[in-house]
Amino acid sequence: MVRTYPVPATRGIEVSCTAALTSDNEWVRLFPVPYRFLDYDKRFSKYQWIDVDVQKAANDRRPESYRINPDSIEIIETVGTDKGTWHNRSAIVGRVTACCLCCLQAEQQANDAPTLGVFRPTNIRDLVIEPEANPEWTPEELGKLSQQPLWGNAPASKLEKLGHRFSYRFTFPTGHARREATSSRALTGNMERSIGAAGKSTATAGRINFVNVQKPS
Repeated sequence: MVRTYPVPATRGIEVSCTAALTSDNEWVRLFPVPYRFLDYDKRFSKYQWIDVDVQKAANDRRPESYRINPDSIEIIETVGTDKGTWHNRSAIVGRVTACCLCCLQAEQQANDAPTLGVFRPTNIRDLVIEPEANPEWTPEELGKLSQQPLWGNAPASKLEKLGHRFSYRFTFPTGHARREATSSRALTGNMERSIGAAGKSTATAGRINFVNVQKPS
């Protein structure tokens, strides 16, 4: 339901991770996704059903983690907004929405799963924007980004490292009280922002990918 901002990688040059839902309402974590290297007809967008070949990730013990074959991506259908009502989109997300963060954490601690989940906070108190401790790529990361692709077309521009971290502060019910928590926000590459000289954001916009995946039988 969300795609992370790309990171430099020894294999793939730059890759991101996508959390998604199958048609059976199962969580899957798809990695690596070389999004900017994909052909345009394979660049899935939010609220799209796709067919894709996956294999259980051998080096990731989390049950939802699968390795994706980027060449196999086929976009099947886009779930529309239903004239602004978001009826069908809400129905998809609603099937896996937990009652609260505590429920997800308790289940994860008892069963080592799930490691993905979604819930609706009582309210969102703040969007927090903080400067990164290391706002520039390291020499090792720059070396990874300078590799030449073995397939596909290289992006027109080098991957920009975001100089800030983004998170939400929110509250959620637990028993008869409310708890406050902070959660990071995963962003896609096309992020527009204007950071003032004092380090405060004067304009921030992001695009989040909600993706539904049908695993092959």
